[in-house]
Amino acid sequence: TRITIAIIINCGFRACIKSFDSLTVSIITLTGSITGTNNVGGLVGYAVFTGNTEAMINNCSVEKTTVKAYRDFAGLVGYAKDVTIKNCTLTNLTLEQDLTHDYKAPNTPTTFGEYIGRSEGGNTIDGKFYAASAAELQAAVNAATGEATIILGANITGNVTIVQKPGVKITVEG
Repeated sequence: TRITIAIIINCGFRACIKSFDSLTVSIITLTGSITGTNNVGGLVGYAVFTGNTEAMINNCSVEKTTVKAYRDFAGLVGYAKDVTIKNCTLTNLTLEQDLTHDYKAPNTPTTFGEYIGRSEGGNTIDGKFYAASAAELQAAVNAATGEATIILGANITGNVTIVQKPGVKITVEG
């Protein structure tokens, strides 16, 4: 089933969006706590952009919030693919891993982070590339032009090849 959402304003505590053609989330402040097992975010649990327009989360804040889950959880988006995040803040955020509910298998990888728990594709935060794996870091390095910043969303293991390009300056944060 495809859910098409154009805009979410002043929504409830969280939204879970499985697939959409267009998404804009803006001007929302959330406080409280949320508990789940997988793909849990303070604002959006699961955001996978599959359409032809941009998926964007704008001008949001998550404050005084606890997010608790087994895997793929974060203060803003639990799982994100090709999402743009702009002007969002996280304050007094607590992330807790719930080790009592390994709902899949004992060796299932766990990913979590401040803004994005599990990242795939071309996610950006305030115009900066977001990389949570060696493959994403490689893609960000390859796509970089001019002055680019890459935010490391996790401890990344693996090989990344960096070829110097004229006029390109890459800064890595995280």
